[in-house]
Amino acid sequence: MRGAAEIPGREHGQLRQERIGEQRRDPLDLGPDAEITGTARRLTFGWETLRALIREPGLLALIGEHFEEIAEDRDKIPLRVQWEHYLRLDEKGILKIWVARDAGEFVGYVCWYVDQHPGSGLLYAWAAPFYLAPEYRRGLTGYHFLTSALPELQNMGVKRVNVHEKVNSPLGILFGRAGFRLYERIHTKVL
Repeated sequence: MRGAAEIPGREHGQLRQERIGEQRRDPLDLGPDAEITGTARRLTFGWETLRALIREPGLLALIGEHFEEIAEDRDKIPLRVQWEHYLRLDEKGILKIWVARDAGEFVGYVCWYVDQHPGSGLLYAWAAPFYLAPEYRRGLTGYHFLTSALPELQNMGVKRVNVHEKVNSPLGILFGRAGFRLYERIHTKVL
């Protein structure tokens, strides 16, 4: 993967590693020699293009799991991914996909929309959707997955990052630990 991120305190080029298992008392106190009971998982995080991901065998299954977990009003708004639209955004450099892999297996994604804000002219990034397979959501894995993309976005010139949270799938604690603050509320109505 291009642009693979590093865990702070680890040497460049080493594989990003997280341990999944029991919750620690202070989940942010994870030094390089920390031991957490559970199965070791070696995750790598990095940018991948949609054109490359479309060939990924687990892509549709992961998108389907994500939809089943968080989608509301499925009877009126079914899952119909508009691949051509996403491919155009990918080709224009607006869609950036941060991917999590476990020994090569596709286990998570954050779709970042990186574009110039029309009001300020600054480069902004909006994350939607953000998904990590449920078996990887223990300890700090989600935190490292999300925050590992931030320096990469900053290197692109991004000045503000926005993340979205579904009411039925709260991620506010994770976002707060990552340094985000509540900034807006969005109200919706299905017509």
